[in-house]
Amino acid sequence: MPEQPSQEQLLDYFAGYVSPQKVKVYQLWGVVSQLAGVLALGAALLLPACSEGETPSAASPPPAASPSPEAGAPTATEVREGARLTLSLDRSSYRPGETITVLATVENSTQDPVTYTLRNLGDPAIYVRLDFPGGATFLRHPDDPEIMQPAINTAVLEPGETFTRTVFWDQLLGSGPDARQAPPGEYTITAEFFPGGLVYGEEPVPFTAFTASLALELVAE
Repeated sequence: MPEQPSQEQLLDYFAGYVSPQKVKVYQLWGVVSQLAGVLALGAALLLPACSEGETPSAASPPPAASPSPEAGAPTATEVREGARLTLSLDRSSYRPGETITVLATVENSTQDPVTYTLRNLGDPAIYVRLDFPGGATFLRHPDDPEIMQPAINTAVLEPGETFTRTVFWDQLLGSGPDARQAPPGEYTITAEFFPGGLVYGEEPVPFTAFTASLALELVAE
């Protein structure tokens, strides 16, 4: 393979076609390019290695750890036909203004798929309901869609599959300008799962809500 010409030889070659002023510019550019290469090599040696897709950045504080459930925090578990429904809270009581975190899971512990029913398109497998004196409301996650599309439909929980849903309650009753702090007292949280569903062309498979409930206490300041 023929030897590649050096940068100086290339500049001498182009000197016959361009003005001396441009040659000086090319020479200066060559020096700058070499200096940039040296700086890049130094940076690569000094900066810690980054995984693919990452970029080095200034040190930032670690993310805040999620609050751990208190020892003895409320948990309810119900099992029906191989489906295990679990509902838990992050603590047993709350003061005004504290956000309440509710965790609900359903697990298919059988070797067969479990069909379940949903009220709306895109609904999660588990509904979490808050019952309070004079009414009830369903708790939501911030990522839940704002607009529901009512349509009874079914989905399947595969053997060994677990679905987890986390929702929050900010202790407000009502919405918009009518929202108000919930008064101290006892409230009920219920997780609902609907095993079974409609089979087209055949008789509907009967299904009823499979639930797990917990009492929740709001205390005064």
